[in-house]
Amino acid sequence: IVIIDPNLCKGSRNCVEACPYPGVIFFNEDLCISQKCTLCAHLLDQGWKETRCSEACPTGAITVGEEEELAELIARAEVLNPELGVKPRVHYIGLPRLFVAGTVYDPEADEVIEGAKVTVSLVASEGGGGGAARAGARGTAPEWPPVATTLTDEFGDFWIDGLDSGTYVARIEKEGLRPLEIGPFRLEKDLNLGDIAMHAGWEKGAMRAIVNIMPGNAATAAGWRAREVKVQGDKATVGDILKAVYLKDGKTTLFDLIATEEGLKPDFAVFISGELVRGRVDWKRLVQDSEQIHVCDWPMRDA
Repeated sequence: IVIIDPNLCKGSRNCVEACPYPGVIFFNEDLCISQKCTLCAHLLDQGWKETRCSEACPTGAITVGEEEELAELIARAEVLNPELGVKPRVHYIGLPRLFVAGTVYDPEADEVIEGAKVTVSLVASEGGGGGAARAGARGTAPEWPPVATTLTDEFGDFWIDGLDSGTYVARIEKEGLRPLEIGPFRLEKDLNLGDIAMHAGWEKGAMRAIVNIMPGNAATAAGWRAREVKVQGDKATVGDILKAVYLKDGKTTLFDLIATEEGLKPDFAVFISGELVRGRVDWKRLVQDSEQIHVCDWPMRDA
């Protein structure tokens, strides 16, 4: 137990300023001395079994005793600011750590997003170390090992706590919307990322972009014959077909995705701004040039 000798500390604030833990030592203006909790040393000397605070605590959150008696608790506890190296005799269980929070919403639908998956990954810790990054797909950022995952609630909110100081990235995912990555961001105190907008994925965007495109008219203008196709045995719209392209991998040839009752039928092509795309599809271009998309049969009629 650290006890201040009032005769040595009288009239000086040096003890207050020297203590590495702010607020533990205070200066008594009336007595002109520095003071702190004595852990009821005088009462324990008189035979008391507990300090006043531990005796009065209604939840039993405070335990006082010999180190040997509390060894099991100490093994699960930690001290404040261990980097100071002062070996304090007060230990804590369940110290609050940092948290990151935010609200996810869809600006197009003008509503919050419930059930979005939020994953926080550690890039670098306070000491300079970090998780081992796994190489992502070509052209994408490295994938850092996740340290915590949660889902947004009915208000679109998420809250991930128990984080240590360090550098993190947050990835947000929701079916039908484009995945979003935030960061890297430095976490030194609790952080609210604020309102986070998630936009429609290419699948959803393409469906909206082609809603007014009429395959029959487009085919007539191009001099080709248009017809309905079947996907997995059911009649499909142009939107269903393009959706299937996106859901597979966004780069697959359209030929692989037209399934009829007889099986795959490689008779589908896309006409974009006068260019026939028969190989791999540039999905972003499909969406960006949506006004020029015409869906037609293949093979093309001889010009």
